[in-house]
Amino acid sequence: MTQIADPQSFDRFALDYDRFVSLLPGQNTAWLLGLGLKGERALDAGCGSGHAVEALADDFEEVIGLDLSAPLIEIAKAK
Repeated sequence: MTQIADPQSFDRFALDYDRFVSLLPGQNTAWLLGLGLKGERALDAGCGSGHAVEALADDFEEVIGLDLSAPLIEIAKAK
């Protein structure tokens, strides 16, 4: 398993990451939605700024996003 030497490195480019992922809406979540999953709860471990959490919200009663980066979680919460 590969380990990231500095997990806080994501903190430094949180806004840039969110902008980048937002440039092509749905591109990073199409594969996930294509699985046709539905249910009560979903967990997105390493949710980043919440794009997959947002996409899963239509098909699950509760979606929980977890990430080590506080700035990315703040962006996700704002959505």
